[in-house]
Amino acid sequence: MLDWIRKPGADPEHPMRNPASASVLLAELRERDPVAALDELRGWLGTLGDMPDLDERVRSEVLGLVQEAGAAHVAKLLRQHLADAPDSPVVRESKWKAMFAYATRLAEVLGASAERLLAIAKTDASAGGAAAAGAVRALRACRLLAKTCLTRYADAPASLWRSAYAVHAAAEATDCAGTAVHPHRSQRISTTVAEELLRLLMLHVIAPETLAPEQIEIAERAVEQLGSEFTLRPPGAADSAFWFDGAGDRAPQRATAAPRAPAARFFGPGVGLDALARLHRQMESAGGAEASPFGKDVPPHAQIAAVEHLLLHWGPAPPRAAPVHQPAKGEVLIVHGYARVCRHLGGGDAARGAPQGLALASDDDIAPDPPETWTIRNAGGSEIGAELAQPGVGWARSGTLVALSIVGRNEWWLGAIRRTHAGPAGGTHVDIALLSRSPIVASLRPQADAASGAADWNAAAGTFAFVNVDAILLPDASQATGTPNLLLPPEGWKPGRTYERLTKEGPRSVRLVKALQRGGDFVRAAYEESAAAHG
Repeated sequence: MLDWIRKPGADPEHPMRNPASASVLLAELRERDPVAALDELRGWLGTLGDMPDLDERVRSEVLGLVQEAGAAHVAKLLRQHLADAPDSPVVRESKWKAMFAYATRLAEVLGASAERLLAIAKTDASAGGAAAAGAVRALRACRLLAKTCLTRYADAPASLWRSAYAVHAAAEATDCAGTAVHPHRSQRISTTVAEELLRLLMLHVIAPETLAPEQIEIAERAVEQLGSEFTLRPPGAADSAFWFDGAGDRAPQRATAAPRAPAARFFGPGVGLDALARLHRQMESAGGAEASPFGKDVPPHAQIAAVEHLLLHWGPAPPRAAPVHQPAKGEVLIVHGYARVCRHLGGGDAARGAPQGLALASDDDIAPDPPETWTIRNAGGSEIGAELAQPGVGWARSGTLVALSIVGRNEWWLGAIRRTHAGPAGGTHVDIALLSRSPIVASLRPQADAASGAADWNAAAGTFAFVNVDAILLPDASQATGTPNLLLPPEGWKPGRTYERLTKEGPRSVRLVKALQRGGDFVRAAYEESAAAHG
């Protein structure tokens, strides 16, 4: 294959000049290593883009085959990225760079081909269908590039928005933006250029820097499912929650103020917001594995958290703005992950005032890693901004629970990463939201009671294998919310579930009431506590 890539693009015998021979050639890549396969596909994209005398309809069709062939390899690398595979930083960086380089070239070549086809369709009506299909594939390539950037917490390049807006504008000028097409032969469901642009726009207005990568994946699946329900308003209409400048190269914005750009177009979730709300109610009532409408590869609690996030950020009212940060200096010690935080706080300064008799569940699989040291850059409200020097984000993802201690202070606090952003030089900036200055780790034993029922007790007993559940009580945060609240693992959360914890005054009954926040590996819940009843 490399020999073909080295040949001039105009070679009349080049296999990529014919969809049938291209299909055979691309099939050979199915079992290849994903990084190597994407690198080779990137070479084919360059070759196809450089063929000056190739019929544009044929070029577009072959480019669609390349797009299909690359999808499986990108999906495999994304699964590893979402699962936080135990790769070295170098390997992790090489995988992301392979995805980014391929997605960038794909969007570039498909966008250029789509614009040429749309120009042809202006004078040749028979090219309208092919032009619409090419434009759909180009916008899907833009969405792949956007998702690749977002899961790394990196900004999408300005070239992505220029290409997406230009392709859509050309499709509208050619009267094919609403033409239903099948972007690939293997896909039965049709779509339109307008729908694909809206999917891209709605994916980007969700404040992805506050989501875990697996939740960004769920958001992308949600826009895929609901794309036909989104609304793009005609020029001049300004009655939706978001807008974009079709003549510019900036990402879409929330319409908090009237835009000045003459080419501004408004858009929003339309009835898709109602559909998402119905889906959320179904997920909450189903519980367990049944609450996984977006696939079994992402845990149900992460799917519910992602849907709740979409409901908030697609809604008409702007979400709460981030606090203003001011420059700050210092260093902060960090311990991350729910199990490690429980082990650390359970034997550290934060637990010294806890009642005697609190036993931590054993967790021999979690190594007692020493704290990491991060550099503080700024602070504001109840947040601390810190900088990580290593490339990529590794485990430092939005929603990750951390125990933190400012160097020079003899106390440990509890926080969660609120926002994450990868810098252009390879570093990563994170904002940590403080959850509690006096967290207490408590051991909870699942109980059977009338509220939870025998079936729920049996499920709980099977889940926890009669091992106590580590919870983190937040006494100071409870004062702010007006009700006691705690953290516990996602599998330990269910409304009405009852636990027992030991205190100096004797056993207490802890009944879970309402989920307040869902993180990467924890649920923050309100609870009611009373003296335990023993018959």
